Formats: sequence, C-alpha cells, structure tokens
Amino acid sequence: MLKVLLADDEVRVCRLVQALGEWESLGMEVCGMAHNGLEALRMIEEERPDLVITDIRMPGCDGLELISRAKALQPGLQFVIISGYRQFEYAQSAIKYGVGDYLLKPIKKDELTATLQKIRQAYDLRHANITKAEQLRLHMKENLYRLGRSFFTNCLLGEEELPAGLSDLNGRYGFHFAPGIFQVILVKIDSADGRFDGEEGRVMIRKVLDILQKYETVFTDCAFYEKDSRVYGLLNYAPENEKKADKTFRAVMESLNMQKTAFAGMIFTLCAGTKETDPQGLRESLRQAAEALGQRLISLGGRVIQAEDLSPRPDCGEKTLAQLARDMAAAVEVLAPDKLRETLAAFGAALQAGGVGGRAAFDAIRESFGRFLLLLQNQGMLGQRTEEERAAFDADADLCPDLAGLVGLLEEQAVKLLERAVEQRAQEEARPVRAAKAYMQAHYMEPVTLDEVSAHVGFNASYFSTFFKKHCGTGFLEYLSELRVSKAKELLRDTDLNVTAVCEAVGYADVKHFNRTFKKYTGVKPSEFRKLYS
Repeated sequence: MLKVLLADDEVRVCRLVQALGEWESLGMEVCGMAHNGLEALRMIEEERPDLVITDIRMPGCDGLELISRAKALQPGLQFVIISGYRQFEYAQSAIKYGVGDYLLKPIKKDELTATLQKIRQAYDLRHANITKAEQLRLHMKENLYRLGRSFFTNCLLGEEELPAGLSDLNGRYGFHFAPGIFQVILVKIDSADGRFDGEEGRVMIRKVLDILQKYETVFTDCAFYEKDSRVYGLLNYAPENEKKADKTFRAVMESLNMQKTAFAGMIFTLCAGTKETDPQGLRESLRQAAEALGQRLISLGGRVIQAEDLSPRPDCGEKTLAQLARDMAAAVEVLAPDKLRETLAAFGAALQAGGVGGRAAFDAIRESFGRFLLLLQNQGMLGQRTEEERAAFDADADLCPDLAGLVGLLEEQAVKLLERAVEQRAQEEARPVRAAKAYMQAHYMEPVTLDEVSAHVGFNASYFSTFFKKHCGTGFLEYLSELRVSKAKELLRDTDLNVTAVCEAVGYADVKHFNRTFKKYTGVKPSEFRKLYS
C-alpha cells in the first residue's frame, strides 16, 4: 500500500480529501494528517509516506519550505500541491522543487481520482509492479499514440498525403474514426509575462491534456498531441452530437480558466477549426483553427473561438511592410534608437487601427522583425546571431496573448538590438583612439609626433587629428600635454628629481616651455607645486 500524508491548515480540507479519495481501490492509505508545516515535516520523518498532498500556504513552515526540506530527507517522495491562491510564483517554485501535479480548491472528486491514478500508475511503472497484461496494454497504448502522432506530424503539419479513405486511415494509424464530423481543435497557452518553459510548461501541458481527456467519451474517437505551448485535438463525432461537442468545448474552457487560480499570468484559448464531413478535410480544419488562434490577438483569448464564426479581415499589405522597412533603414543608417522606436510604435498603432486580422498581424510583425535583422546584418551590426535572434523573438512572440503585447515585443527587441549595435559601433570606433592613447602613455617621454601616432594606428595624420578630437573632446597635442603634466606632477610629488630632470623625464627639451605648460594646466609653477604637495 502507498502511504499518503495530508497536510493543510484547514482541518476540513484534510477530511474532505480523505473522504473523496478511493484509497483502497488504488492501493493507497492515508497514514496521517498535519495542519502546519512543522507538524507535516515531523510526520514525514516518522511515517515515511510515499506521497504528500499539501497546501501551498501553511503556518510554521509553508508548502514550499516543506517540500524543499522533505525532499532533502526523502528525495523520492512525491508531492501534489493544493492551491486556492492566484500566486504564479508559488506554483512555479513548487514545480521547480519537483512537484508533479496540483489540485485547485474547491477539490473535486474526479480530479483527485485522476491525479491519484496517475501517481499510482507511475509508481507501479517505476517499481515494475504491474501485471504482464497491464504492461501489454500500456505498450499498445504507447504504440497507438506514436502512430497517431506520426499522422498528425507528417500529414497534418507536414506535406505527406492523407490516406485516401477512412478504412486506410484507421488501418495505418490506429484510429477508430467513423463517418460523421471531423474537426481539429487547438488549445493555446499564452503567458502575459512571457514565462513558459521547463518543467512548469510540461506541468501545464499535462493539465490541459488531463482536462481534454475527461471528455473523450463525448466523441466517437479522439486523439490529442502536444507541441510547444499548444495541445491539438483530432475529433470525430456523429452529426447529431454537434451541439454536444460545442458544449464540451465551453466546459473545457471553463476548466482551463480555473487553472489561473494556480498560475496567474497564464491565458488559455480553445480554437475550433471547421467541421468537415471527410477526414481529408482535417488539414483545412487545422488551418482554420490556426486562423482562429491568430484572432485571439485582436479579440483577446481566454475563451472558445470558432473558426466558422470569423469574418474575413484584411492583411497588412506589402506596401505597408516596404514603407516600414525604409523607415527602419533610415533609423539604422543614422544609428537612432529613438527614431526606430517612434517608427515601430506608429506601425503598431496602424496595425491596431486598420482592422488587420490577428494571424495577418502576427505574420506582419514577425516579417518586420526579420527585415530589421537583415538590415543590421547588411550593416555588419549583427555578426553571426541572426538565426539566434530570430528564434528567440519567435519563441517570445508565440506566447504574446494580444496584439499590444506583440507590438511591444517588436519595439523592445528591435530597439535593444540597435542600442547594442550603437554601443558596439562606438567601441569599434574608439579602438584606434585607445590604441593611440596607449602608445602615447608608453612613449610620452620621447618626442612623440602626430605623424608617428597616426601611422601606428593606421590612419593619415589629417584624418586622425579630426577623428581623435571628435572622440576625446580634445586635440592630439593638448592630450599629450595633459598626459606629460600629469606624469610630471607624480614625479614632483613622489621623487627628489629637480625640475630640469622632471622636464626631461616627461619629454620636454626646454625647461621654460615646460614651466609655461605646467602652469597653464595647474595654475602654479613646478617648483611651487612641489612645495605645496610634496
């Protein structure tokens, strides 16, 4: 029997979980209840449970600290967190500690049962604790999933031809589709703060799959596949169940929106493609679901969007993109981040005011960023990072929940890259100046000339004189004089050399000229400086 510890500061919650769980049929037993974190930690040491179901917030030692300390004591201990708080950070941190699932308050029997079943099955797999019949069933299930996924990847997302008939489709890919309606749905997870990766993302995808699979019996056959921040569903159902399917989509959406209780900042959208009467239409249904997904940028997500309800909208137009490219090029040419920001802000405002479709707006912004990267690349400002920057932008853009966020991302990323290019250009231009200064600092005691230093850094004297003054704010001779006077001050302060010896040590042949120059920059003669500061 798997031992389960319940931990919640509300006694009634512990009792409710105990009452709802089908413990005996799942081969589990509740070994105890704790009502604060310290008590739970003590009971974990004493009882050595296999699973702890704990509230994310408790007095004494909250759920996160409990998980961390318990994992140190018992690394293989499994946790399920209970949350009724709109605190993204708590759920995110818990997942980083290795929590594999969560339950939302108020706790429902079917969700608790499904969670416990998954934990029991995972435990049995880890400990080879299942019968040969169950092993065979799971093996067949995995094979069917792989076959179906290959159909989804190669035929619907790829270019491979769809099987000609229903029997061929079922035979090759393990489906049980029947004549009726064929439809693709797409559940998209967006993040208002751009966070969706690692274990956190995997937990959210599993939760979406759990919710969808609860409604499998509504359909003749269905299959679900995850990709990045999306879950796709291939649905087949009888025409008389059309309204029931639409109702199911709304029920799924309600369940998805409840997940915001644990993951504030996450936005879920369910997009339903067109209803086709032939499996050959699944590719078109998928395309229309993607169109509906784009529309969430305009009409906002967090709801069901039916492809059949969308009306045609204009695209951005090549003329607009070409004008934007010219305006961006003008900003890049003069290295003006503020001008680029104004240009992109105006472009975004025009997109939002022009009634452009969501998918068209997304494509236009992605295309605009690509053109901007090409501008930087052609100017030698991007190095080898073009594909890296494009991939990073695409990943962030895919999580934007609305058009305003997408426009803001374009503006932020493009301006940041131009500012970086401006800084790099300034550093590159300053490199000859730094080399010239280093040369003068090494040779100031010699009769250094402008021709000599210019030749050292690879410029002609006339150009370098202007270049040096532009970047330093002072001319070549003035800088050299300041350098020599600075070194003279050190010698007068720190050595016993007489003024004539100091004069020669810093590169002057004439003591009178040295005295005049020294007084010009310090206000006193060398001998007076020594009296004041030695």
